[in-house]
Amino acid sequence: MNGKILVALMFTLLFAGIVSAGSMEINSVSYEPAPVQPGGTATVWIQVKNNSNYTAEDVIIKIKAEFPLSIQPGESNVKLVSVVDKFKTITAEFKILIDPKATHGEYNLKVFVGEGVVEREELHPIRVLSRTPK
Repeated sequence: MNGKILVALMFTLLFAGIVSAGSMEINSVSYEPAPVQPGGTATVWIQVKNNSNYTAEDVIIKIKAEFPLSIQPGESNVKLVSVVDKFKTITAEFKILIDPKATHGEYNLKVFVGEGVVEREELHPIRVLSRTPK
């Protein structure tokens, strides 16, 4: 009988931990200037929403930049937010560099978000214009 109570208590605690977690979603990714030019710098804003009725804790917002994009020296590619209230939106800011050898086109910036651990990954295009429009 004690074993059944212990098992029931463990499932209750496990279920309570799952239910009380927030649900972090990437609302939008924007950058300026748009488009960017080779050799330039861009500021990237990532809006993340806790789309649940529970407070999210230890929220991670991370970017991964691959050639011709890179993280500006001295900047972190990870932002940590200790608490995001239910149904609230936060904005993280990152600085990226565009390699001077970049050619015209769209390059994906990987964006990761989660609570405690990375739970979601999305690709967001950064448009590079290698010549000035006429």
